[in-house]
Amino acid sequence: MGGNALLLALGYRGAEEPDALLASYLRDVANGGLCRYKSVIQRGGKAGEPLYVHVLNGVLTAERLRSLVGLSDAEARVLYSAFSVHDVNKVVGEEGPPRGFNRLAEPGRIEQELEAVGIPAFFPAYREHIEDICLLVRSHSAHYSTAAEGLIPAFHPYRLPRQRLVDVLVPLMRGLDLLALSARLEEGSHKEAFLGQLHRVASGRYRWVRHRVTEQRGLLTNVVHNAVVDFLRERFGLIPLLIYPEGVAYLAPAEGRLDALPIDGAAMGSAVVDALSQKSRRDFAKFIRRGPSGIVVGPECLQVGLGFDAIFGVVFNLVASRLAARRYDMDGTEAKARTALERERDRSGVPAALAAPAIVPRTQEGMAAGELLCAYYIFLNDHLGDRIGPAWPYLYKWLGLDPGRQPHLEALDPRYLRAYAVAQALGLVLEDLYPRILADGEALMGDRGGGGGAVTRRGSGTAPPPGGRRRGTPGGRKVPGPAAASSLPAADEAEAEEEDAADGADTAGDLAAMARYAQEVVRLDFGATPAIDAQAALAAYARDSHRACCHCGSGFPTGKWMAGQVPPNVAVQSFSNRLPGGSAAEPKRHVCSVCRTQFTLEKLTHRALKTSHTTFLFLFPYAFYPVAYLQAVRDAVADLLAEDTSVLFPQTDEAIRAAVEDGRFELPVLRRNKQGGPYSNGIVLPQFAETIGNTLLFPLNCPGDAEDERFLFALQNALLLQRFVGCRVALGRTPVPALGPHEFADLFVDGVPLGFHGLVPQPDLDLAALDRLWSDIGTLHGLKRQLYNPEREEDPLRSLARALDSPRRLGVFAAVDRLVQHKAAQGRAPGDQAAARALGLSRKVLPLLCRLLEGEESMQALRRLAEMAWEGHIIGRSLERNSLLKPFDMLLDALQDRSPAFGDDTLRAQLVEDIFRHLEVIAPDEYRIGRTKREKVKEYVAQFFEGVLGEVYGGRLTRLLADKANLRSAYLFYLRERIPSRGHPADAAG
Repeated sequence: MGGNALLLALGYRGAEEPDALLASYLRDVANGGLCRYKSVIQRGGKAGEPLYVHVLNGVLTAERLRSLVGLSDAEARVLYSAFSVHDVNKVVGEEGPPRGFNRLAEPGRIEQELEAVGIPAFFPAYREHIEDICLLVRSHSAHYSTAAEGLIPAFHPYRLPRQRLVDVLVPLMRGLDLLALSARLEEGSHKEAFLGQLHRVASGRYRWVRHRVTEQRGLLTNVVHNAVVDFLRERFGLIPLLIYPEGVAYLAPAEGRLDALPIDGAAMGSAVVDALSQKSRRDFAKFIRRGPSGIVVGPECLQVGLGFDAIFGVVFNLVASRLAARRYDMDGTEAKARTALERERDRSGVPAALAAPAIVPRTQEGMAAGELLCAYYIFLNDHLGDRIGPAWPYLYKWLGLDPGRQPHLEALDPRYLRAYAVAQALGLVLEDLYPRILADGEALMGDRGGGGGAVTRRGSGTAPPPGGRRRGTPGGRKVPGPAAASSLPAADEAEAEEEDAADGADTAGDLAAMARYAQEVVRLDFGATPAIDAQAALAAYARDSHRACCHCGSGFPTGKWMAGQVPPNVAVQSFSNRLPGGSAAEPKRHVCSVCRTQFTLEKLTHRALKTSHTTFLFLFPYAFYPVAYLQAVRDAVADLLAEDTSVLFPQTDEAIRAAVEDGRFELPVLRRNKQGGPYSNGIVLPQFAETIGNTLLFPLNCPGDAEDERFLFALQNALLLQRFVGCRVALGRTPVPALGPHEFADLFVDGVPLGFHGLVPQPDLDLAALDRLWSDIGTLHGLKRQLYNPEREEDPLRSLARALDSPRRLGVFAAVDRLVQHKAAQGRAPGDQAAARALGLSRKVLPLLCRLLEGEESMQALRRLAEMAWEGHIIGRSLERNSLLKPFDMLLDALQDRSPAFGDDTLRAQLVEDIFRHLEVIAPDEYRIGRTKREKVKEYVAQFFEGVLGEVYGGRLTRLLADKANLRSAYLFYLRERIPSRGHPADAAG
């Protein structure tokens, strides 16, 4: 794929040969001519689903069944070719009077369609099999088959054996077409009808079994689904066939008694844990970071079961890289140490230390040893405090250092400067210190699951270490002293201790809790699954609500929320706080083991940035995803990741133009910016292709500082993906979908900003609303192309989209009018040239404007008024804007300033006189106006009162005046429409 490529152009590496049958189909057909079917939207039982998806689902499902029915390559090519064009009657562009399906499915028409979708590249010998293909096309409907020639034994124009065509391929065609109607996991009738067709051709008999996950947690749920599929396939030999957002439907041998088999829930939970830990371990270095005071190892590294050698191998590399670059600031660190000691000059031993030539090492190697020792102290303090007690006394003893001989050490910051001073006092060097740390750390963690288990942090039962910093508290946060604690009531003090004890709970249990979580949420429709005691769960939640998970409220063990555990663009303020009233406990939120695992997975999988505003695209199938489809998507994503591409920037303008003008639904993307660097904004690919599962999830980093700019970017990409992939799409603000796949129609937009309800009137959009939205977006892009002004930073799309949020969308006239003025004045054009430009631009954009209006027929009265103005020459001296608008402005101003003392008849008579006098004044000396002009002015004023005010606004003057600016602009466009072009060169500018 080059720099400009299609997102999710399906790849497939399921076979060893590069030209394997399915790989060839995906390359030459699915990514080629078949894409034209994306614009063919089906109705009826498959309503909303593009014909492209229906065809692809059938072919990929057939590929999964090949081994069960023993299809040869030639038979598979015939079947896939026939299924690709079997709904030839649905293809748009059919000319002439309607014809019956049997007459459409004749060799000439079928051959034409086969060539259009790209079959010749996939099946070069297709012409030799054209009668075979036509027979399958005409026979594909189980209820309305038109292939009567199959009943004539002597009729045999076919290349494949007749018995294989009639007895194998025809039932498969019908079964695959029936299966496409099974849009829900629990649906049974169409699945059973498919089995009826399959049993006619397969050697064995099968039954349907299912697994369902009862909770949706985005990526985490995908991993659970995938792990369960692997487990059931390996343990029971099930064949996963249909992937639904909520579960998977399998084929199982009918002769087996699955419901009599014991389901090892613990083993299934372990499979989920293994899948999660493997992904976490592959990119765990993300949780080891260099902070202002040293290198910090996040708790996630221990939660995923990493060994100490793996963790500190990354720490050593961070230290070694800084040492190799000679980037240690010895003078700056020395100055900080002396400043700290100056503040403690009265402490014993400090004056002597200040008199020494150096407090911290004076070599790069010594500074590296100090940083490594500092990292080891932070690790022990944060994660092993329950085992060793206070970290520095342990380290003094381990290093053989008598702190009594170095009393000044206690005056230095324990999380930063003290380690460098110890390195100077002992003359430590990196090469010697690192193996000693490895041996000691492995010994301390050796009994925690093979050297890799998670560990506990110390609770609050121990006193703060010297220096006023509390052990186990990241960042050395200050805590209340004994006086403050003793002033608390006994109950509150006990509650505070209980809260802190919960914070010190064993974080090693995160993945262990995931095993129990998997057993609770995975439901099988065979075998025995544990029942959920909802009453006990509710009682536990009510009892411990202030310690329950603030994110999901589950009963799993909780620990205190740390911002570093989640993607950087997720704020702590996103969560609710359930602390009991009057509690003295630290106001930290509690997050359960499952949520911590979820956040860790999201952070590892999607590289979000603090500077980016991220929304999330959830892609739900109209029916199901075939297994081979998800594998093809995984392969495509893996290919992109192998090329060091993690964010794709979609070219939405180009894609929308192709969709609107040519009916081609493509999504071209860029992988490198103009400087050759990667994009940070755009569609974020998962770092682990294996997390692609039942729900396709793509974060979208939206560019721009303004909410409307980001929203338009997200909305347009959601629209494109909805048609490009052919699925239901939910656009949300969190990595977990707000609605399930069957709880909205075709597109759900969560959180439409104020000012955009004219463009997106409701969050749940069905096909009719989608068609209107596509029309609006396409029209707005057409206006943008006409009105874009490189001299201004304004994006016309944003202002035009906001202008739609007005009564009858009249505000778009004023918005376009303003943009026309700026465009016409581009380059500081003189007045007559600008007027000519504005005239040409107005004529070009008016048809686009009319497409956006709601109830355009109600504007015919205003259009007629503009026609009367031009025909009667009721305008000013020139074609400039204010001159053209002058008579209309006189009408509006008179209504604005009218006196209650005058009735309508008096006002109309006065306006006729005023407008006539104005026209008389500006008329050339050689041209005198008279009775004819007065009659035209009288008709003009009558049309305004009776047509515009009376018909359009029902006589409601207040509403008309509220639309004054919009009416002026609309009137101007209609008036310019009547002005004939005089061939001025500037008239066509734009």
